[in-house]
Amino acid sequence: YDLIQVRCIPEGKIKPIEFYEQANLDTQVLSNIRRVHFEKPTPAAFLLPIISNLIEYYSNELHEKHHLPSPLCLILSPTRELALQTEHEARKFAYQTPVIPCSVVGGHDTVRA
Repeated sequence: YDLIQVRCIPEGKIKPIEFYEQANLDTQVLSNIRRVHFEKPTPAAFLLPIISNLIEYYSNELHEKHHLPSPLCLILSPTRELALQTEHEARKFAYQTPVIPCSVVGGHDTVRA
């Protein structure tokens, strides 16, 4: 990923994050990054601020026992394989947090009357 050129417009408005500690991520998410030896951002890196923000801003909903399970974030994927891969990666970063990633995929025949 070092060879991928990134350009921000307007230039100079966004300061690059060189270390995960600079990203203000949840401490458990940072611990999970270290646990899986995730050294450089990959396409799955978009999951990190999502999980971290869910923990920070939806803490009550995530911990309430009487709260009905419902999605707090929706990630759309163009293929079943990518959806399952995204769920797998999200589970790594959400380990030991109240966030429970899951995937819902189509592709099955529907029953017609």
